[in-house]
Amino acid sequence: LQHLGFVEQWQDMHAMRRYFQLLDDCVDVGVPLNKNNWTTAISFAGRWVTRTTSSEVQAAIETWMRMEEQGHSADHVTLNVLFDVAVKAGRFALADTIYTEIKARDLPLDRYFRGSLIYFGGMKRNGDEVRRAFREFVEAGEIVDTTLMNSVIVSLLRAGEAPAAEQVFSKMKRLTEEKMGGPMIEEWQERKELRSELNVAARHLRDESESHGSSFFGASFSTFDRREQVQKITPVAPDALTYTILLKYHSIVSGDADRVWELLNEMGERGLQPDARGLVPILKGFCVHSGYALSGWTHDRLEEFW
Repeated sequence: LQHLGFVEQWQDMHAMRRYFQLLDDCVDVGVPLNKNNWTTAISFAGRWVTRTTSSEVQAAIETWMRMEEQGHSADHVTLNVLFDVAVKAGRFALADTIYTEIKARDLPLDRYFRGSLIYFGGMKRNGDEVRRAFREFVEAGEIVDTTLMNSVIVSLLRAGEAPAAEQVFSKMKRLTEEKMGGPMIEEWQERKELRSELNVAARHLRDESESHGSSFFGASFSTFDRREQVQKITPVAPDALTYTILLKYHSIVSGDADRVWELLNEMGERGLQPDARGLVPILKGFCVHSGYALSGWTHDRLEEFW
Protein backbone atom coordinates (compact mmCIF):
# COMPACT_ATOMS: atom_id res chain seq x y z
CA LEU A 1 0.00 0.00 0.00
CA GLN A 2 2.78 2.41 0.84
CA HIS A 3 4.34 1.78 -2.56
CA LEU A 4 1.05 2.26 -4.43
CA GLY A 5 0.41 5.48 -2.53
CA PHE A 6 3.66 7.11 -3.63
CA VAL A 7 2.50 8.83 -6.83
CA GLU A 8 3.48 11.93 -8.77
CA GLN A 9 -0.03 13.34 -8.62
CA TRP A 10 -3.31 12.23 -7.13
CA GLN A 11 -5.25 12.83 -10.37
CA ASP A 12 -4.85 9.25 -11.55
CA MET A 13 -7.97 7.10 -11.72
CA HIS A 14 -6.05 3.87 -12.28
CA ALA A 15 -3.73 4.50 -9.33
CA MET A 16 -6.76 5.30 -7.17
CA ARG A 17 -8.54 2.09 -8.16
CA ARG A 18 -5.45 -0.05 -7.59
CA TYR A 19 -4.99 1.45 -4.16
CA PHE A 20 -8.59 0.90 -3.07
CA GLN A 21 -8.65 -2.64 -4.45
CA LEU A 22 -5.66 -3.57 -2.31
CA LEU A 23 -7.02 -1.62 0.67
CA ASP A 24 -10.34 -3.48 0.48
CA ASP A 25 -8.52 -6.82 0.19
CA CYS A 26 -6.48 -6.00 3.29
CA VAL A 27 -9.64 -5.13 5.24
CA ASP A 28 -11.41 -8.30 4.07
CA VAL A 29 -8.61 -10.64 5.19
CA GLY A 30 -7.75 -8.72 8.33
CA VAL A 31 -4.34 -7.38 7.34
CA PRO A 32 -3.43 -4.60 9.82
CA LEU A 33 -3.52 -1.11 8.34
CA ASN A 34 -2.05 2.00 9.86
CA LYS A 35 -3.22 5.60 9.94
CA ASN A 36 -1.00 6.57 7.02
CA ASN A 37 -2.60 3.90 4.81
CA TRP A 38 -6.04 5.33 5.50
CA THR A 39 -4.96 8.94 5.08
CA THR A 40 -3.55 8.07 1.66
CA ALA A 41 -6.89 6.47 0.81
CA ILE A 42 -8.66 9.69 1.80
CA SER A 43 -6.29 11.61 -0.48
CA PHE A 44 -7.13 9.37 -3.42
CA ALA A 45 -10.86 9.54 -2.69
CA GLY A 46 -10.89 13.33 -2.65
CA ARG A 47 -8.16 14.27 -5.10
CA TRP A 48 -8.26 11.79 -7.98
CA VAL A 49 -10.15 14.16 -10.31
CA THR A 50 -8.90 17.40 -11.81
CA ARG A 51 -11.88 19.39 -10.54
CA THR A 52 -12.93 18.40 -7.04
CA THR A 53 -16.68 18.44 -6.38
CA SER A 54 -19.00 17.63 -3.50
CA SER A 55 -18.97 13.99 -4.66
CA GLU A 56 -15.26 13.72 -3.92
CA VAL A 57 -15.77 15.47 -0.58
CA GLN A 58 -18.40 12.88 0.32
CA ALA A 59 -16.11 10.03 -0.78
CA ALA A 60 -13.26 11.42 1.33
CA ILE A 61 -15.50 11.76 4.39
CA GLU A 62 -16.87 8.23 3.92
CA THR A 63 -13.31 6.89 3.74
CA TRP A 64 -12.53 8.81 6.92
CA MET A 65 -15.53 7.15 8.58
CA ARG A 66 -14.21 3.74 7.53
CA MET A 67 -10.87 4.69 9.04
CA GLU A 68 -12.53 5.58 12.34
CA GLU A 69 -14.48 2.30 12.31
CA GLN A 70 -11.19 0.45 11.95
CA GLY A 71 -9.98 2.06 15.17
CA HIS A 72 -7.81 4.86 13.77
CA SER A 73 -8.65 8.38 14.90
CA ALA A 74 -7.81 11.29 12.63
CA ASP A 75 -4.59 13.18 13.26
CA HIS A 76 -3.48 16.56 11.89
CA VAL A 77 -2.39 14.97 8.60
CA THR A 78 -5.80 13.37 8.05
CA LEU A 79 -7.66 16.58 8.83
CA ASN A 80 -5.28 18.52 6.59
CA VAL A 81 -6.22 16.27 3.67
CA LEU A 82 -9.94 16.72 4.41
CA PHE A 83 -9.42 20.48 4.65
CA ASP A 84 -7.63 20.56 1.31
CA VAL A 85 -10.36 18.52 -0.39
CA ALA A 86 -13.07 20.80 1.02
CA VAL A 87 -11.22 23.92 -0.15
CA LYS A 88 -10.71 22.60 -3.69
CA ALA A 89 -14.40 21.69 -3.89
CA GLY A 90 -15.38 25.19 -2.84
CA ARG A 91 -16.92 23.93 0.40
CA PHE A 92 -15.58 26.82 2.43
CA ALA A 93 -17.93 26.40 5.40
CA LEU A 94 -16.80 22.79 5.76
CA ALA A 95 -13.17 23.87 5.45
CA ASP A 96 -13.66 26.42 8.22
CA THR A 97 -15.27 23.74 10.40
CA ILE A 98 -12.31 21.41 9.89
CA TYR A 99 -9.89 24.24 10.68
CA THR A 100 -11.81 25.00 13.86
CA GLU A 101 -11.67 21.32 14.81
CA ILE A 102 -7.90 21.24 14.29
CA LYS A 103 -7.48 24.21 16.62
CA ALA A 104 -9.94 22.78 19.15
CA ARG A 105 -7.95 19.54 19.31
CA ASP A 106 -4.74 21.56 19.62
CA LEU A 107 -3.25 19.64 16.71
CA PRO A 108 0.00 20.89 15.16
CA LEU A 109 -0.03 22.98 12.00
CA ASP A 110 2.69 21.83 9.61
CA ARG A 111 3.97 23.27 6.32
CA TYR A 112 1.35 21.32 4.37
CA PHE A 113 -1.57 22.83 6.26
CA ARG A 114 -0.08 26.31 6.25
CA GLY A 115 0.41 25.94 2.50
CA SER A 116 -3.24 24.91 2.18
CA LEU A 117 -4.25 28.12 3.95
CA ILE A 118 -2.48 30.10 1.20
CA TYR A 119 -4.43 28.17 -1.41
CA PHE A 120 -7.62 28.72 0.61
CA GLY A 121 -7.16 32.47 0.38
CA GLY A 122 -6.82 32.22 -3.38
CA MET A 123 -9.91 30.06 -3.72
CA LYS A 124 -11.85 32.72 -1.83
CA ARG A 125 -10.48 35.34 -4.26
CA ASN A 126 -8.94 37.20 -1.34
CA GLY A 127 -5.43 38.49 -1.94
CA ASP A 128 -5.10 39.83 1.59
CA GLU A 129 -5.74 36.35 3.00
CA VAL A 130 -3.13 34.92 0.66
CA ARG A 131 -0.56 37.41 1.91
CA ARG A 132 -1.53 36.88 5.54
CA ALA A 133 -1.28 33.10 5.19
CA PHE A 134 2.13 33.43 3.55
CA ARG A 135 3.31 35.78 6.29
CA GLU A 136 2.14 33.31 8.95
CA PHE A 137 3.90 30.52 7.05
CA VAL A 138 7.21 32.38 7.28
CA GLU A 139 6.67 33.58 10.86
CA ALA A 140 6.02 29.98 11.91
CA GLY A 141 9.56 29.15 10.85
CA GLU A 142 8.64 27.15 7.75
CA ILE A 143 11.11 26.95 4.88
CA VAL A 144 10.02 28.55 1.60
CA ASP A 145 10.66 26.58 -1.58
CA THR A 146 9.66 26.72 -5.24
CA THR A 147 6.50 24.66 -4.69
CA LEU A 148 5.27 27.05 -2.01
CA MET A 149 6.02 30.09 -4.18
CA ASN A 150 4.11 28.50 -7.05
CA SER A 151 1.12 28.16 -4.74
CA VAL A 152 1.38 31.85 -3.85
CA ILE A 153 1.45 32.81 -7.54
CA VAL A 154 -1.57 30.63 -8.36
CA SER A 155 -3.50 32.00 -5.41
CA LEU A 156 -2.76 35.64 -6.24
CA LEU A 157 -3.78 35.10 -9.86
CA ARG A 158 -7.00 33.49 -8.73
CA ALA A 159 -7.59 36.46 -6.42
CA GLY A 160 -7.29 38.78 -9.42
CA GLU A 161 -3.92 40.20 -8.40
CA ALA A 162 -1.78 39.47 -11.45
CA PRO A 163 0.73 42.30 -10.78
CA ALA A 164 1.38 40.89 -7.30
CA ALA A 165 1.84 37.42 -8.77
CA GLU A 166 4.33 38.78 -11.29
CA GLN A 167 6.22 40.45 -8.44
CA VAL A 168 6.53 37.11 -6.66
CA PHE A 169 7.79 35.57 -9.90
CA SER A 170 10.35 38.35 -10.30
CA LYS A 171 11.51 37.88 -6.72
CA MET A 172 12.06 34.16 -7.33
CA LYS A 173 14.30 35.01 -10.28
CA ARG A 174 16.10 37.74 -8.36
CA LEU A 175 16.83 35.46 -5.42
CA THR A 176 18.21 32.87 -7.81
CA GLU A 177 20.46 35.45 -9.46
CA GLU A 178 21.72 36.41 -6.00
CA LYS A 179 22.73 32.76 -5.48
CA MET A 180 19.91 32.22 -3.01
CA GLY A 181 18.69 28.64 -2.96
CA GLY A 182 20.11 25.36 -4.14
CA PRO A 183 19.91 23.78 -7.60
CA MET A 184 16.48 23.16 -9.06
CA ILE A 185 15.13 19.65 -8.53
CA GLU A 186 13.75 17.98 -11.65
CA GLU A 187 12.46 14.59 -10.48
CA TRP A 188 9.06 14.57 -8.79
CA GLN A 189 10.17 11.91 -6.30
CA GLU A 190 12.96 14.19 -5.10
CA ARG A 191 10.58 17.15 -4.86
CA LYS A 192 8.21 15.18 -2.65
CA GLU A 193 11.11 14.04 -0.51
CA LEU A 194 12.35 17.62 -0.20
CA ARG A 195 8.96 18.86 1.03
CA SER A 196 8.90 16.12 3.64
CA GLU A 197 12.43 16.94 4.78
CA LEU A 198 11.65 20.65 5.01
CA ASN A 199 8.58 19.88 7.11
CA VAL A 200 10.65 17.79 9.51
CA ALA A 201 13.48 20.33 9.63
CA ALA A 202 11.18 23.23 10.49
CA ARG A 203 9.45 21.19 13.19
CA HIS A 204 12.75 20.21 14.78
CA LEU A 205 13.95 23.81 14.75
CA ARG A 206 10.71 25.02 16.35
CA ASP A 207 10.89 22.33 19.03
CA GLU A 208 14.50 23.19 19.76
CA SER A 209 13.75 26.89 20.02
CA GLU A 210 10.82 26.32 22.39
CA SER A 211 12.73 23.90 24.61
CA HIS A 212 15.63 26.29 25.13
CA GLY A 213 13.66 29.40 25.93
CA SER A 214 13.86 32.71 24.13
CA SER A 215 17.32 34.03 24.93
CA PHE A 216 18.55 36.05 21.97
CA PHE A 217 22.14 35.06 22.64
CA GLY A 218 21.32 31.44 23.32
CA ALA A 219 19.59 28.66 21.49
CA SER A 220 16.98 30.87 19.82
CA PHE A 221 19.63 32.84 18.00
CA SER A 222 21.46 29.71 16.87
CA THR A 223 18.16 28.15 15.80
CA PHE A 224 17.33 31.19 13.69
CA ASP A 225 20.80 31.04 12.18
CA ARG A 226 20.40 27.38 11.24
CA ARG A 227 16.97 28.04 9.77
CA GLU A 228 18.50 30.73 7.58
CA GLN A 229 21.17 28.29 6.47
CA VAL A 230 18.53 25.75 5.46
CA GLN A 231 16.59 28.45 3.62
CA LYS A 232 19.67 29.52 1.68
CA ILE A 233 20.18 26.04 0.22
CA THR A 234 16.49 25.36 -0.49
CA PRO A 235 15.54 25.75 -4.18
CA VAL A 236 13.39 28.82 -4.86
CA ALA A 237 14.06 29.19 -8.59
CA PRO A 238 11.10 29.21 -11.00
CA ASP A 239 10.55 25.75 -12.46
CA ALA A 240 8.55 24.55 -15.45
CA LEU A 241 5.35 24.64 -13.40
CA THR A 242 5.94 28.28 -12.45
CA TYR A 243 6.09 29.22 -16.12
CA THR A 244 3.12 26.99 -16.92
CA ILE A 245 1.00 28.83 -14.36
CA LEU A 246 1.84 32.20 -15.90
CA LEU A 247 1.54 30.93 -19.48
CA LYS A 248 -1.95 29.67 -18.76
CA TYR A 249 -3.00 32.97 -17.19
CA HIS A 250 -1.63 35.21 -19.94
CA SER A 251 -2.84 32.92 -22.73
CA ILE A 252 -6.43 32.64 -21.57
CA VAL A 253 -7.18 35.42 -19.08
CA SER A 254 -5.05 38.46 -19.90
CA GLY A 255 -4.52 37.62 -23.57
CA ASP A 256 -1.08 39.25 -23.46
CA ALA A 257 0.68 37.54 -26.36
CA ASP A 258 3.89 39.52 -25.87
CA ARG A 259 4.13 38.29 -22.29
CA VAL A 260 3.49 34.71 -23.41
CA TRP A 261 6.36 34.85 -25.89
CA GLU A 262 8.59 36.50 -23.32
CA LEU A 263 7.91 33.64 -20.91
CA LEU A 264 8.56 31.03 -23.61
CA ASN A 265 11.89 32.67 -24.44
CA GLU A 266 12.84 32.72 -20.76
CA MET A 267 12.05 29.04 -20.48
CA GLY A 268 14.35 28.31 -23.39
CA GLU A 269 17.14 30.35 -21.83
CA ARG A 270 16.77 28.44 -18.56
CA GLY A 271 16.69 25.06 -20.28
CA LEU A 272 13.06 24.42 -19.36
CA GLN A 273 10.60 22.75 -21.70
CA PRO A 274 6.85 23.47 -21.55
CA ASP A 275 4.64 20.41 -21.37
CA ALA A 276 1.02 19.95 -22.43
CA ARG A 277 -0.21 21.90 -19.42
CA GLY A 278 1.56 24.98 -20.79
CA LEU A 279 1.16 24.41 -24.52
CA VAL A 280 -2.57 23.69 -24.68
CA PRO A 281 -3.54 27.04 -23.06
CA ILE A 282 -1.44 28.84 -25.68
CA LEU A 283 -3.43 27.18 -28.45
CA LYS A 284 -6.59 28.23 -26.62
CA GLY A 285 -5.17 31.74 -26.53
CA PHE A 286 -4.95 31.79 -30.33
CA CYS A 287 -8.53 30.54 -30.49
CA VAL A 288 -9.87 33.18 -28.09
CA HIS A 289 -7.77 36.26 -28.83
CA SER A 290 -6.74 36.08 -32.50
CA GLY A 291 -8.61 37.52 -35.47
CA TYR A 292 -8.93 41.02 -34.05
CA ALA A 293 -7.31 44.24 -35.25
CA LEU A 294 -3.93 44.85 -33.61
CA SER A 295 -4.10 41.48 -31.87
CA GLY A 296 -0.75 40.10 -30.82
CA TRP A 297 -1.96 36.59 -31.59
CA THR A 298 -0.88 36.70 -35.23
CA HIS A 299 -0.69 34.05 -37.92
CA ASP A 300 3.11 34.37 -37.96
CA ARG A 301 3.29 33.65 -34.24
CA LEU A 302 1.01 30.66 -34.66
CA GLU A 303 3.30 29.31 -37.37
CA GLU A 304 6.33 29.95 -35.16
CA PHE A 305 4.67 28.26 -32.20
CA TRP A 306 3.51 25.29 -34.24
